[in-house]
Amino acid sequence: MAPHIDKRQEIDRNLLSLLQTIDQENGALLLTDEELLELETTDHFNNARELGLIRVDAGSEWSCGAVVFLTPEAHSTLGKPHPAQGWTDVVRALLGRRGGKLRQR
Repeated sequence: MAPHIDKRQEIDRNLLSLLQTIDQENGALLLTDEELLELETTDHFNNARELGLIRVDAGSEWSCGAVVFLTPEAHSTLGKPHPAQGWTDVVRALLGRRGGKLRQR
């Protein structure tokens, strides 16, 4: 669980700018390896990660770069609702889940 963010505290301007940039890209920002390495040297990026405001999905041995996602906490910090996770409904339907349990046939 992400640490509680005190809404009364002023958020670092660079951190807020990072969150807004990702938000403008529909909540996910695609980065090259070089861009990720550069961002990882900044305090605001590391603070966003530590506060649980962003999630980084880095490439594997077969891919490069990374995708930086906003978390629900980041959407809340920006004063916006978290976008609906429509794909979870699709997965549930494909698995035949009803009330969190697999449907027996």
